[in-house]
Amino acid sequence: MTNKDIATNIKNIAEQSHSRSRAGLYKTVWPLEHADTWRTQTSPVGGLPAGFSAKALHATSIKLDQPIVGYTREQREVFVMGGMPFLMNTYTQDIMNNSTAGAQFTLEAALTNLKHTPYVAKIDPVTLEHVILPLTQGQSVNYPGGMLMHENGFVYAVAQGVLYKIAPDTMQIVRSTPLPLVGQGIEQELTAYNGLQVLSNGLLVTKCFVAKSNPDQGWLLKIDPDNLSLKAAQLVNIQSARLMLDQPEPGVAYAYAPTLEQSRRFRIVEEGFVLDEPWSAYYRRPNTTWANGTLFMKNHVVFPDNSAPGANTPMHIYLHPVNNPPAQLEPHNAVSASLEGINFWKVLGDPYSNAEHGTIVTFVPMNSLISAYRLGADGSLKQLWERSYMVSASPAIVTSTDHLYINDYRDGHDHFVVLRLSTGEELARVALPAVEPTMGIIFPGMNNDAYLLSTETGCATGFFNRIYVG
Repeated sequence: MTNKDIATNIKNIAEQSHSRSRAGLYKTVWPLEHADTWRTQTSPVGGLPAGFSAKALHATSIKLDQPIVGYTREQREVFVMGGMPFLMNTYTQDIMNNSTAGAQFTLEAALTNLKHTPYVAKIDPVTLEHVILPLTQGQSVNYPGGMLMHENGFVYAVAQGVLYKIAPDTMQIVRSTPLPLVGQGIEQELTAYNGLQVLSNGLLVTKCFVAKSNPDQGWLLKIDPDNLSLKAAQLVNIQSARLMLDQPEPGVAYAYAPTLEQSRRFRIVEEGFVLDEPWSAYYRRPNTTWANGTLFMKNHVVFPDNSAPGANTPMHIYLHPVNNPPAQLEPHNAVSASLEGINFWKVLGDPYSNAEHGTIVTFVPMNSLISAYRLGADGSLKQLWERSYMVSASPAIVTSTDHLYINDYRDGHDHFVVLRLSTGEELARVALPAVEPTMGIIFPGMNNDAYLLSTETGCATGFFNRIYVG
């Protein structure tokens, strides 16, 4: 597929089957850190061309401060957020130490975090020329925030409890506003906003939690994209998992946001957010930690547990039916090994390619396993393949090429790896300069390329890596 073909397809994305999950977003390959409002980590186009030669694959990189989430906009525009280290080295060290315990967050680590400033980088992925915009108005803990490419042309970013509206051409902050914090004193300082979503009418939606051992309450917000005024603000039971949205029909929208014990959703109405109590279902099992972010697979919401250190069970996945849900969800092991496991990232999947079923992918870094399953509309789950890779990054799927992009940390270096999604066959791998497993994401580009963000949380600098055919 040529660059011109890709550009044409991108302009048609909103008219394809993906329109429901990309409403309100800029027409591009990767407008959100997990691709779309369903958080699928799946794009119909982009990335490396089908049938590429592994020998023709190259990688180049630039140094950035702990880049963690990335986005495409125009063909030669990539946006990256980084400089947000809070708790990320805990996950890195757990992976490297094959542990689920979680490193103690020390005063030394807290002081190290103060040396970092969140930023947005705009990168030309071909030349690697880039501009960095520091986000300096922070009012709370420097936990990884989020960004989105809005259909109105602006870029929106949230970091340290502040929402920014950014002009992508000039990389200037057009407007900013502090968001409400939770509680008083130290609780306020530990308030973390971790992602943005958008409705088909253009309104922004975000939420926060308190970065403590049992995050149990946070704000759900609906925000005007023009002047950043709050259209609705509700304090609800919520935890750290990022927000997922679905809009099944005009005028109907749901925000999916689990608690420490339940999978839940809210109906988004003009006045705010209404909890859909009959839909709620319990998932939490003994000795596990709470749920990670949800993936929408048309007939089911899918999510894993053990998103935080401290679990001493295998990692599980849960299938929450959209229609006629039970009161209690049953766990399924994320991978075949019955070993302790945690994961900062979540399940990814392709709900688009087949009307009768979808493909989901799970991985557990300290188990060094990644698995693919066929999820039927009836809730049946069949393993398609399983492979041994130490995957720590948030992977990406491109359906048109049957590609699955992952990382594989081994022999003291990280690697970018291309798998065939349908079979798990390894098609190519490229060594990267990173010497740690990354907490960043992988995403496809628009120039016969893909990108991997190396956080390098224990090192002096991280990397933006471009992998391309040349």
